[in-house]
Amino acid sequence: MRIVQIMLSDGWGGAERLFIELCSGLATEGHQILAVCKPGFEHGSLLLAQKNLSYVTIPARCNWDYLSVWQLKRLVSHFKADVLHAHLARASWMTGIVGTSLGLPTISTTHNKIKEKYISRINYFTTITGDLQAYLAQVGIDGRRVRRIPNFSQLEAVDAVASVRRSPVTFVALGRFVHKKGFDLLLEAFKRYVETSPIPARLVLGGDGPLDRQLRRQTDQLGIAHLVDFIGWVDDIASFLDTGDVFILPSRDEPFGIVLLEAMARGKPIVTANVSGPRDFLDSSTAFFADADDSESLSKSMQIAAGNPELCREKAGLALEQFRSKYTSSAVLPQFVTFYEDILSRRPVSR
Repeated sequence: MRIVQIMLSDGWGGAERLFIELCSGLATEGHQILAVCKPGFEHGSLLLAQKNLSYVTIPARCNWDYLSVWQLKRLVSHFKADVLHAHLARASWMTGIVGTSLGLPTISTTHNKIKEKYISRINYFTTITGDLQAYLAQVGIDGRRVRRIPNFSQLEAVDAVASVRRSPVTFVALGRFVHKKGFDLLLEAFKRYVETSPIPARLVLGGDGPLDRQLRRQTDQLGIAHLVDFIGWVDDIASFLDTGDVFILPSRDEPFGIVLLEAMARGKPIVTANVSGPRDFLDSSTAFFADADDSESLSKSMQIAAGNPELCREKAGLALEQFRSKYTSSAVLPQFVTFYEDILSRRPVSR
């Protein structure tokens, strides 16, 4: 198949990571891929020099950039695409216009709750969680146009789960330093942990973002700076996760959480906030849950994990099995290919 994948965001998160791995994975499987991004797309270099994959950029300066719509239409026509697959709002809006104009089927992956105006011209949808699938039904999208396909990770899975070292326990967390990711809550929770737990611990934070300085100041104010390491942006995620004993996800909001899949793959016990994304594929058998936006609850869950190494090993082992069976590229990529094939067999496309 000849598939155009369109991602026109400025940032770097789960949606962008899925886009990169989907493009790479489909190309590796022998499909011809045209990846369309904005100039300066973070980690777009990962798509360069790959067999069966062409990487191009369009300005997409705003949601209503009709010049970029025209450029996208030219690229799609020249590529002779079979199907157009958009990610996030801006790409969905432009892709819908181009697909309608050229009579090509369009797909949008809803990584979050996209406003209806951006997806009004989209024919089909993939959604990463049940919560987002329910949202599409709520806004009137016929369920026959929707396929639920989870995120996946190409991170190599470990052979077996390692034991949790207990003195000190190393908690690790990874992500963008923005409000919704809850790193301020994690620092508060760790402060409570240090004050109340008999088991020594350290906290290692990987990532960066606009709240970096604020979070570093917070560690000083809480008196825990000597126990918290900020190591900056992480490229080698497997090696980073392997340095930790327990992975923490403190997000106030998380539509999915690919980093959780990576922690599962590396056999790490997980403590996660009870928000929509994580609870879609984790439960009490595979993770420790804490109340959302609650540093005290998060601290208690961290204490339970640190104090129960055998329980950690059991949960991490079940999570690793689940990753291997449901969230590898070999498990998920065929679901996208089958959906594309089903769509193409349904032509002409109706909305």
